[in-house]
Amino acid sequence: MSRGDVPEPDDAHADAFSEALQWLVHGSANRLVRDADPGAYLDWIARHGASIGEGVLPPDMRGKAHAVDASRLMRLLGHMIYAAMPLPQHRFQPRRLPLPGRNDPCLCGSLRKFKQCCEPMMSAMPRLSDEMAIPAVLDAMGKKAWRDLPASRIALRLVVAAAATFRHERRPADAVALLEPWAAQPGPYPDDRADLLDLLGDLYADLGKPRKRKALAQAMIDRGAPQVQAKGWQRLALMATDAGKVDEARAAFTQAQRLAPDDPALALLDVTMLLGLGDAAQARERADFHARRLERMNADGRHDDLIAALRQLGEQGFAYFEHATLEHEPQLGRLDAWLAALPPPVLRLDLRHADAATLGELLPAKALDRALERWHEVFDAGSPTLVSLHAEGGDAWRGFGGWMGLLEAEPALGDSFDVIDGLLLALESHPSPASAAVARRLIERGLALWALLRARYARARCEWGVWTNRPALRILAQHVVGDDTPTAERSFDWLRHVVEVLNPHDNHGFRTRLAAVLLRRGLHADALALAERYPDDRDEMALAQVLALWHLGRRGEATSLFVDTLKGNRHLAKVMRSTVRPRPVETAFVGVGSLQEAQLAYRDQFDLWQAPELRAMIDGVVRRIGR
Repeated sequence: MSRGDVPEPDDAHADAFSEALQWLVHGSANRLVRDADPGAYLDWIARHGASIGEGVLPPDMRGKAHAVDASRLMRLLGHMIYAAMPLPQHRFQPRRLPLPGRNDPCLCGSLRKFKQCCEPMMSAMPRLSDEMAIPAVLDAMGKKAWRDLPASRIALRLVVAAAATFRHERRPADAVALLEPWAAQPGPYPDDRADLLDLLGDLYADLGKPRKRKALAQAMIDRGAPQVQAKGWQRLALMATDAGKVDEARAAFTQAQRLAPDDPALALLDVTMLLGLGDAAQARERADFHARRLERMNADGRHDDLIAALRQLGEQGFAYFEHATLEHEPQLGRLDAWLAALPPPVLRLDLRHADAATLGELLPAKALDRALERWHEVFDAGSPTLVSLHAEGGDAWRGFGGWMGLLEAEPALGDSFDVIDGLLLALESHPSPASAAVARRLIERGLALWALLRARYARARCEWGVWTNRPALRILAQHVVGDDTPTAERSFDWLRHVVEVLNPHDNHGFRTRLAAVLLRRGLHADALALAERYPDDRDEMALAQVLALWHLGRRGEATSLFVDTLKGNRHLAKVMRSTVRPRPVETAFVGVGSLQEAQLAYRDQFDLWQAPELRAMIDGVVRRIGR
């Protein structure tokens, strides 16, 4: 850590105070949820508060010699904390404890007048809001109790504040568990639930749950009051934009605008949609229009942040979202700055045993050994495996200062597949637009290293079965998986290279994706050659082979293979006769000849089977088998 990273004493004390106060609030919530008696609580915090939240005390008040003064201060803090606690026993309404009159004996027991004893200190105490305290109260209640909250008297703003805090603390699953009971309520959604449901939609997006996100938006439209409906349409407009469905996006936006024409969020959505649809010039114009319109309505300054965001969004495009979140994510900002400052990539591998046919083991060059040893010491201590990254207590970000300082001191680590892969795995537990941007730049660095390697060994294999090769191959896999365009527009070259050259055993299962992409690109002979390399594969490769033969004019062979494929899976004929694309398969187990295998095979090639000639072939073959 450089000298500039070390906080000044005042800053350090402020950080320690904030952390210690959080411990006190959580400890207080745990006690008060069980027993809300104020007298017992104040006695408890006076006795134990100094040990629970030691950083709350000024340095000159710590130690046994100052135990009486520390106890007095903790009792005062107890008044402040209790007054902010929205306890379930009080119907989630904070209750202030009565204070002595200014001339009455002080509450600390000194027998001096309150105004001459603790009142000045209490007046200087920080104020804790109920929105800051509610996450601790809910944690103390336990998740099972959250299911009953919609029937309670809790204010919706407190629920939203708690969920937003959980999200900021990288606890999106907890935030979802808190909000979902409100979405599950029968009857219409009132307008005051709009922000809560909208936040739930954002959380589904964070967690990569598009089906739940879309189902929620549709429920908001079907069951919501006008403001809720408007938020549902806004979300559908954004999802349609992401899918490149221009007409759907504009129709949904029009519906949202009709229901809530004065909603400021529409301005941001309008510009975001235009950017998503590739019209940057129109997005700039609309951003300027909305900013000027909001300025005329901004006498009280409430739209200042939105106006600034619109202007920056118009100028920077989607990069604005990355910059905005990086400003609020200092760890990611520091990692991003390290990446930006790295010199051009250099291959730092021991390739003495590589040849034209195989790369063998991708081992680091000797010069990198010491730095990598130190890297694994500081990084793997928090996250030795992918599983632990997603488990409580296995968070690499807890050791951020140690490994980030090492990266800054050793820029050569930016040329290590191991390091890049480890950072990408860590970012998976840190979902945000900023983390997605940093991950993209890490993958670009990894691809640049791969390009250098490929230039020297154009047709050499890199087997997944060799353990040391996995970090490098995982980087390519992330690049391929991150490109869901129908023709693999961003990853096609690497997709082919992984399946056809580097890892022909295809441990990642990319061959079915590649087969569909080749067919969509009209590369039918290549698709046939690929399918023939896996003659005993699942239904999906057999169907790809049928399509390749059909488009190459070998209709008899295509029909014969199609008959055999349908006979091999009794579910396939029924699935393929439908003109509705099957839903995603929601099980990890897909058995050979199963309904799930049939649904998966048809779903991933659905668009390729909709030509009238192919529909006629399906019907003809099904009728023949039926007879």
